Amino acid sequence: MLETQEKQAPQYSNQKTLMPSVIFASLLFGIALLWVTIGNQGEVFFEEKTLLLFILGLTGSLYGITAAFFFYKNDEKLSHHAGWIHTLIVGISLGLIASLFPQELIFIVYLLYIVNMMGFAFAFSRTKIYAVIILALIVHVHDYYTDGKIHSALDWLQLISFPLLAYIVSETIIRLQKTIEKHIARLNIINSISRKLASSLEEDDVHTWLKEAIQASLVADTYYVALANGDYVDLGLFYDDGEYFHAVQVPIEGTLGGWVIRNQKTLFLNDLRKEPELEGVKRRIIGQNKTSLSWVGVPMRTEYINGMIGLASYTPRVFTQDDVELLEGLAQQAALALSNARQHKLATLQARTDSLTGVYNHGYFLEELTQQVKKANEEGTLLSIIMLDVDYFKTYNDTYGHLVGDEVLKLLGKTIQRFIKDTDAIGRWGGEEFVISLPNTNRRKAGEVASRIQDTLQKMRISVLDQRDIPAPTVSQGIAEYPAEADEVFKLVDLADQRLYVAKERGRNQIELNFTE
Repeated sequence: MLETQEKQAPQYSNQKTLMPSVIFASLLFGIALLWVTIGNQGEVFFEEKTLLLFILGLTGSLYGITAAFFFYKNDEKLSHHAGWIHTLIVGISLGLIASLFPQELIFIVYLLYIVNMMGFAFAFSRTKIYAVIILALIVHVHDYYTDGKIHSALDWLQLISFPLLAYIVSETIIRLQKTIEKHIARLNIINSISRKLASSLEEDDVHTWLKEAIQASLVADTYYVALANGDYVDLGLFYDDGEYFHAVQVPIEGTLGGWVIRNQKTLFLNDLRKEPELEGVKRRIIGQNKTSLSWVGVPMRTEYINGMIGLASYTPRVFTQDDVELLEGLAQQAALALSNARQHKLATLQARTDSLTGVYNHGYFLEELTQQVKKANEEGTLLSIIMLDVDYFKTYNDTYGHLVGDEVLKLLGKTIQRFIKDTDAIGRWGGEEFVISLPNTNRRKAGEVASRIQDTLQKMRISVLDQRDIPAPTVSQGIAEYPAEADEVFKLVDLADQRLYVAKERGRNQIELNFTE
């Protein structure tokens, strides 16, 4: 699973962010003190407050450099406690400086607040930031009351302006950090999912990676992947309110997803408390019996696939434009991956099937039969096979042409597929000869399947291009059972083939099971 964690403010075990900010703040302390000491006109202020401010600033500067080095070198536990000491010192110092600075140079105090809050916002948690602001405010208010400096609303405004500025600066930086971290996390998810999708050749794997990416980066009650299939869309991946739904198919017309697929445009509906103004489109409830109030759909289109990815929520105005852009990025990657999976599946299918009839070719049918026999042996079950051959097939080619002969073979393949289960297999053995494997089926049941195929063929009406009817084909069939009659694949096939020729010798259009009872 892809996992993301909200990045916390860097702690003291990694002080690359803290170190320059503390040193920078200390230097500004020193600059401000020199300015105050020298004065506006080059006159030196030797008042007690100026001297106290000078000593405080000098001590703070030395402390800042020493503390930064100490935090950088020591372990996390020591640094954590030292961090609170640093918070206490800086908070009290800022409050004293705000109280002691001359009014004509008050902008220096604002600058110091800004620089310190920048350092704290990058290096500390919100708890320490608020502690600094509160400490500075308490010291500042106490000094103002003690000296009787509060005379008007303007004094109160100046008093609260320092902590307010500190709060605004720190919150701005923290939120900017979180926004950047969120974007970085999402980019990492896209990169990670891109690498996984690029190596995936199975649609189920693509759905798995998409599911994990959506869960890790987006907040949605519902998400699904829909691929167009004629007049319907197949939802290969469909999650709704804590439950996965499988093999869901819905009409393409009149749906939000259908609109996205038809128009190949992103559709962002962030408040569905009103019906969307889309011609011919109405909301359709699938999955849980609830109505989504936010919905996003982005298209996926390549040479091999045509579909979309949808997100929904039962709360209005949940998704943002960033969510839409992220989903569009995921959709691009998913479209390529699903297209590759489709191409791989098609290539695999072509390698396994007979190009004319669409059933398994000789080689792959043997592989499938071998696996079925192995499974039957492990589970102690039985298996039967049917070998069948079109009677007098050469006559079709000689009389009506090879195209008609091909159509007869296609018709036979489709007819057989009507009477077998998904667990069964059918292959073209060669020419006009076919073979059917029937797991968990004895000879008698296999004979019933053979009879249904025989009866169906006899009732068929076949026409050639000039609309003339031609005789329906008949087939001769031989049946053998594993392991009662043959305990190995090739022996089983050979026995069924021998019985096929017995059926032909008996006059064709026959079924040979070789029952002696």
